[in-house]
Amino acid sequence: MKKFVSGLLLGIGIGLLVSGLLAGTIVTDAQSTLTKYETHIDDFYSFTHSYSFQTLQNVMNQTVTFYTNSTVVRETLETLGMGQLGQMLLDIDDSFQEVTGFSEDLYNARSTVEKGSTWVSYMRVIGILLIAAGALLGLLVYYRNR
Repeated sequence: MKKFVSGLLLGIGIGLLVSGLLAGTIVTDAQSTLTKYETHIDDFYSFTHSYSFQTLQNVMNQTVTFYTNSTVVRETLETLGMGQLGQMLLDIDDSFQEVTGFSEDLYNARSTVEKGSTWVSYMRVIGILLIAAGALLGLLVYYRNR
């Protein structure tokens, strides 16, 4: 039974260590990419959360709401052959919201990658500890059975 536990600890430790090393490579690549484009990400976030951009987004949102709620305006524009204007306004409003969400996701990606880096470090340390525990238990079993 002790040999089994020794092998199990050793196997899990090796698996965690290898996984930690592979994940560490991916996290390091993501960190270097985010560091490389850090100023661009910050500028993009600042722009999409600036007063002028949010004002423009609010004006577009109010225009879409007005267009959607006013049947007279919609029918008048459709009569004049401008029925696609409403869809265009909806598309622009959706695009503004997507751009803002995208900038927030990019801005928050750094903290997510930092958390991932911490977990990868834990995986490596725990893997090394499990390998050591498995090896020690294996040696203990070997010398007791001798």
